[in-house]
Amino acid sequence: MIRDEARRQILSMAVDDAFGLWELRWTLEACFPEIPRPALLKIVQEALYGLVAAGLVAVEIDDPAAGSVQQTVDEVARIIAEERWWEPPAEPSAPRVVFFATPAGERAYLGREATASPRAASIRGGA
Repeated sequence: MIRDEARRQILSMAVDDAFGLWELRWTLEACFPEIPRPALLKIVQEALYGLVAAGLVAVEIDDPAAGSVQQTVDEVARIIAEERWWEPPAEPSAPRVVFFATPAGERAYLGREATASPRAASIRGGA
């Protein structure tokens, strides 16, 4: 039940915009305040990885100085296991990990043909 809700929340956020991992953690901590942080983080990591592996969500390292680089499924597993990415960046110029819906993720969530959100497209260097 909690895993399903975590997946729904991740996909909802991903369709809406590109968010940092720390924003996802904050959102789910607010939804499930009774779950200790380490246990909740494990649930969130598994849910996010599952959505990435299914091709519904993409993850990028967004570096204001160097640009954005989309991560492979294997890289995502390593990245989301690092606690530092689940905290806000220390400075605005620091790299951050963001996630957003793929077109397939938007179709799955919205139940119709969709294109990537404007914010997600801008993170990827699109329109």
